[in-house]
Amino acid sequence: MARAASMAARAIPSSTMRFSPQSPKQPGRTWHQRAWHLACFLAIFCMLLLAGEHLAARFADSPLDFCGLVEGWGCRETIQHPWSAFLGLPVALWAVSLYTILIQLAPSTWTRRGNRLTALLLLAALCSGSIIFLFLMERDFTTPCPMCLGAHASHLLLAAIALAAARALKKATAPEEAGGIRKTTFTPSLLVLLAGFAAVSISDRIEAKQSLSRQLADPAFLGPIIDYTGDRYFPERSDQLIAGQSTAPNRLTIIGSLSCRHCRALLGQVQALPASTLQSTSIAFVPYPLAAACNPAAAKAGLPRHPERCRLAALTNRAQANSAFWNWFRTVDGAPGRTLRRLKNEANTTPPDRQLAAQLAAANGIPVPRIPLLLWNGMPLPALLARLPLADLIKLLMDAQQNKSANPPEECDC
Repeated sequence: MARAASMAARAIPSSTMRFSPQSPKQPGRTWHQRAWHLACFLAIFCMLLLAGEHLAARFADSPLDFCGLVEGWGCRETIQHPWSAFLGLPVALWAVSLYTILIQLAPSTWTRRGNRLTALLLLAALCSGSIIFLFLMERDFTTPCPMCLGAHASHLLLAAIALAAARALKKATAPEEAGGIRKTTFTPSLLVLLAGFAAVSISDRIEAKQSLSRQLADPAFLGPIIDYTGDRYFPERSDQLIAGQSTAPNRLTIIGSLSCRHCRALLGQVQALPASTLQSTSIAFVPYPLAAACNPAAAKAGLPRHPERCRLAALTNRAQANSAFWNWFRTVDGAPGRTLRRLKNEANTTPPDRQLAAQLAAANGIPVPRIPLLLWNGMPLPALLARLPLADLIKLLMDAQQNKSANPPEECDC
């Protein structure tokens, strides 16, 4: 019997004995790999589109921080959001660098523990960012950004693939590979490129600040504004005052909209002004919606109708007339997207507001190229001055007036 068994064993080919125990299939070799790459490329596509929009809107016009009557752009909530940029570059560009890492850390490389942990940590960071941004979108945006939603959907798809690949890896009994994994050579070069772009952006902003300082030091920069002694170019009503007294010798008028975050940020500084400043300067706010539904200038520029912004402006006028501006401002500033969506979904349309129409006609006579637009005693200020802190701006204008009165020009007997 033993001899027969040994002869039978010798009769079986050695190749059959070598491969009879079927080796476990490594995860990610089939649908995991393809779905992973598809999700990464979809996220890259969405983020590159968003970054292109962001950069085009920022550098298409020189006062790149404000909401403007620029055809095709308007005040887009995504690219105007304060969290949409990091070190002067769109967050979308930084996200692309993470996606390129994830492409190279597909589930087929997860037999190496370091690759698996790196991929899961990056994916956890992206999903956490998606949750935070979805909350911001629900709170601040009137309409969701389809490109952002596409990228966040890709994050969820990658998370589902990661869970499936991790379960498949647990069932596999293949030993962990010690090497042979492709190194991420493309991503470091991309990060260096992004860091270079960020350095250039920071240097441009520093140069812009230095240019502003040089212009402010030039007496001819504020001269025409300080010398203006005629009637107010833009007369305001007393109920449009939001700070100070109507008897104050100076008037700073802010033309803007509560739908523009730059205007809300500027208005937020008004409440922090000291009492001594408000004794000499009163602050007025004039709603100016970037909406074609009620603003002829916005319609001419090709901006969308945005009827909810017209209703927001009309309600702001009513709040000012009822001495309830700051309560209304805090409501809108706390959740601008929710407020605008509520106004957008109202069944009853707001009747035509004659006061708003008169304000828009007066403002478009200046005209208003972008908001916020500041007027000092009825004269429009250069757009660069709106970038200064409000307290510093008022002090600068007051000092220029005092220097002008202390050093009157010499009379020339020509």
